[in-house]
Amino acid sequence: MRDIPSLSPEMGHRATALATKARDARRVAPGTVPPSATIAPAKVADGVATLRIYDYIDGEGGYWGISAEEVAQALEDVDGIERIDLRINSGGGAVWDGLAILNQLRTRTEPVRAIVDGIAASAASFIAVACDEVVMMPNSRMMIHDALGICIGQAVDMREYADFLDDSSQNIAEIYAAKAGGSADEWRATMTANGLMGQWYAAQEAVDVGLADTIWEPLGQPQDRTEKPAPVDAPVDSAQEEGDDIARRHMATRNALAAGKHGLPVKG
Repeated sequence: MRDIPSLSPEMGHRATALATKARDARRVAPGTVPPSATIAPAKVADGVATLRIYDYIDGEGGYWGISAEEVAQALEDVDGIERIDLRINSGGGAVWDGLAILNQLRTRTEPVRAIVDGIAASAASFIAVACDEVVMMPNSRMMIHDALGICIGQAVDMREYADFLDDSSQNIAEIYAAKAGGSADEWRATMTANGLMGQWYAAQEAVDVGLADTIWEPLGQPQDRTEKPAPVDAPVDSAQEEGDDIARRHMATRNALAAGKHGLPVKG
């Protein structure tokens, strides 16, 4: 169980006991309820290792989310590659595990490209922006906000915990500033502007403010089914032209017969 400042010893012991019970239950009956978030091994193809963070980030791992330890294990066997692609669809989670994950990626000798497939929010956002390159998929989103937590205690505990959250948030703001420019204080102002809702960025907005580098461009565009007129100087197919002329004459004959049948004047 991750440490929470001002958590009473009794409550800390109870929380740790519950977490241990959950882990033991998974070991006894691993197939009963599969973990929701254990990270898959990296897949390597054409010199690129692809790793996915597709759940919340939590130090417990398994049921609770993807932990830094699980990411470390997934990266252990990745060697002799040219690049790591980190694909992200995560609402974020534990700050400390998020920092541990981004620092694992920072220490890799290969360049790391973050690709935001759906959402990179909260801790997932600062993991993304700490990579060498950040690519937003079309219609993806990024969200940043101040660190949050729970404190139980007296007024002095609340004040100390507020200072702790301020320090954690300032640390995160420095990550955004290192990627996008500006000062940590400026980014902190953005992080606090909307409270828990945070500051949301569409794909192009993330690029515009400097948190991302590019928007993914597909290799091929959907086929354009709109009819296009033939170029004026296109060569004329004489056989096609003769067939069209015959069809026009037949149509004129049919129209003339129909007009005469109904007593209408016929023009030749």
